[in-house]
Amino acid sequence: MELANNIKKTILIYDDNPGVCEFIKAYGEDLNLDIKIANTEEELKEEYGSQIPDIIFYDLLIPGSTYKEGLKFLSQKNCSCPVAIFTGMDNAVANAAFKTGQDLGLNMLKPIKKPINYDELMNAFNLVINNQ
Repeated sequence: MELANNIKKTILIYDDNPGVCEFIKAYGEDLNLDIKIANTEEELKEEYGSQIPDIIFYDLLIPGSTYKEGLKFLSQKNCSCPVAIFTGMDNAVANAAFKTGQDLGLNMLKPIKKPINYDELMNAFNLVINNQ
């Protein structure tokens, strides 16, 4: 969705699974959102630094990183956008990550289980679209 000043809302997808990234990207592009993808922690830092997103879709299991490292980075950058955890891990891990993000001062959204549910994804997109 474009705002009056023609600035597109931006989604940052942090996930190492190309299928998940393409799934989210396809729906986001249909809504005219600008989609950025980070498959590694280094790419997360690069993409976040290049343009502050309006929401981050955050996978907990990224090879070579722990979920805490990425959340700590976002906290250090004073990230204020919502962070939506997507994970196939059990609820205990998802809830621990959610609490870690909250403790770091991040705007955490309720974890969303993989496989991703279309309605939950649309609810997250709607947060971005309706927050003008």
